[in-house]
Amino acid sequence: MPFPPRFVRRVQTLIAADSVCYSECNPVERESILQVWHEPDGEDGLTRGNGAFPDRDYWHTLRNTHPLFSYRRASGDWTTARKVSDFMTLREFRATAMYDAFYRGVIDHWLDVGLAPESVRTRLFIFTRHGRPDFDERDRLVAALLQPHLAQRAEEAEAALRAAEAMAAIEEGTIEEARRVVLCSASGLIEFGSASSRALLVRYLGLDNGRVPTSVLSRRELKLRDGDRSLQI
Repeated sequence: MPFPPRFVRRVQTLIAADSVCYSECNPVERESILQVWHEPDGEDGLTRGNGAFPDRDYWHTLRNTHPLFSYRRASGDWTTARKVSDFMTLREFRATAMYDAFYRGVIDHWLDVGLAPESVRTRLFIFTRHGRPDFDERDRLVAALLQPHLAQRAEEAEAALRAAEAMAAIEEGTIEEARRVVLCSASGLIEFGSASSRALLVRYLGLDNGRVPTSVLSRRELKLRDGDRSLQI
């Protein structure tokens, strides 16, 4: 997970807000995928699926009355840091159906910035305040500077997940010859490896520090023996 609760909590130290939330939604199915948040009282939360949106049908019915949701859906721009006050005054925001149904007494000011949208997924970092001044241009600048780093972190986390899934598929596949895969850095640090893969490295190479010797990595092929058994790398 690229943005666990502890990460969302750290983001709040950069942009002061009453609440910070990382939100993933499926706009086609009108469903929540993942909600991760940090509240002002220090409470962290994580909800997968629609547990965070018991009134999701009603929420989706009203979402176009929210100026930022309406803007992002119409423009396709999810990566620019925007505030509700870019589009309407606080009085106008309080008069919207969305505010009346979900935000009254909880949210007055809203700043968000997102990652590039996909066909079935949108991803937003949402910062909110209540009972104090709106986010200023410094807050917007910080959000804009954060955006490429958030995108890179998400990309790296998903690449790692794909690598782990691919390795599991190789090991679990129905193939004639037993295969194990270990993914490591150029310096030999093991980044991914199943328990069975690591056990083979311990048995044949005596590894106990999670690092494959560069002398092994430099060889295109290597055959190691342990009694009457052998390991072909």
